[in-house]
Parts: sequence; C-alpha cells; structure tokens
Amino acid sequence: MSSFLLKGNVSSPFPKWSRIIIVIVGLALFAYSIVTFFSSDMKKLIYTFPYTVIALGCVFVAGFEKRTYLTEEGITREYFSWGSKGRDQYGWDEITEVRLKRGKDMDYATFIKEGKNLTIAVEGDKRSKLLYAINNFLPDAELKEFTSE
Repeated sequence: MSSFLLKGNVSSPFPKWSRIIIVIVGLALFAYSIVTFFSSDMKKLIYTFPYTVIALGCVFVAGFEKRTYLTEEGITREYFSWGSKGRDQYGWDEITEVRLKRGKDMDYATFIKEGKNLTIAVEGDKRSKLLYAINNFLPDAELKEFTSE
C-alpha cells in the first residue's frame, strides 16, 4: 500500500463511556450464562444460549472501530473489532460524485460509488489536503458543497 494522503478520524458507533458500560453488561451476561450452564437446574439451561449470544454481541459492538484513509490508489476503509479485521478499497476511477460538508470543527467528504457512500471526517485544518486529493484524483467527478447550519 502506498503512503497515506490523508487519514480520517477514527469513528466508533458509541462514545467511550458507553462502550465501557456495554462491555461490563456483556461480561455480566456471559458470566450468568456460564453459571447457568453449569448449574444442575434444567429449566435455567434453556436460557443459556440467548444470554451468551447477547453477551458476545455486546462485547463485539463495544470493540468496533472504523478508520478511513485517502491513498494514491483510492479510498480505504478498515474495520476493527477485538481481533477481527476487514478492509474495503475503492479506486479513484470508481467514484462518480463527491459531497463536501463543512461543519463547525470538522469537514466531511462523502464519496459516492454506484449507490454506495463512503464518508471521511477530518479536522477543519486538513481541508486543504482533502481538496488537494479531490482535485488531483477526481477531476471529472461532480463536486457538491454543503454547509451545516
């Protein structure tokens, strides 16, 4: 992979305080399901599987992060969650439209590729790097700018 032109902010679906609570709840549910599994009560054993699935889902969601990069080849989006990793790569030639939104402290660029949207969020001081990448690698793409109110 070539060098990064611009690194977007790391995003997570939940704030850090919420992620900690979700992990604690998930671990508590998992502990309850293990205790229930090893108990001798057969009526409680039926509830083991749902608690285990919900607990593992909580732990998975709490560890989820997404990172987006602009490189010379295109746009790269990476997903991380507790040891699992995924990567989507889109070439510059696949992008048909770019929507820029200027926020209070952040700038957002949404790259549109045949019905798929890929958004990168950067601090306001990196706007010039973002526009440089868009102008150099996407000269034919339609560019729309919006401002938040």
